[in-house]
Amino acid sequence: MNVSKVSMMSPMVFKAQTTIKAPESLLSKEDRDYFESVGSEIGKPTDTINITISDLHDTKRNPNVKTYTATKEYHFEQPTQLTSIKSNIEVPYIKNGEVVEKNSPKNYIANALKKLIQSE
Repeated sequence: MNVSKVSMMSPMVFKAQTTIKAPESLLSKEDRDYFESVGSEIGKPTDTINITISDLHDTKRNPNVKTYTATKEYHFEQPTQLTSIKSNIEVPYIKNGEVVEKNSPKNYIANALKKLIQSE
């Protein structure tokens, strides 16, 4: 009777369920996939991270500025409580026809995830 060794890899454990939504014109599919993988390394499997970036739109006060709306929604389970955070912010992205790179959706999402990682 021949017995061969069986190797079992430990199962992969993903953490926070992460969803990033943004128009392709503002954030590439590769960037969305990357940020979702970063988010899946935060928290526990019962946690959720949702970040949505809207299309560009004009501001009400200054017609020379185009903004996008960034919505962040987090749900984190703690041993004794559930923490839910939801916020919306208008981010000025194009001023007088010039892109403000520090306000790009990519930088915005990177900073949001960085803050979550630091708070762990």
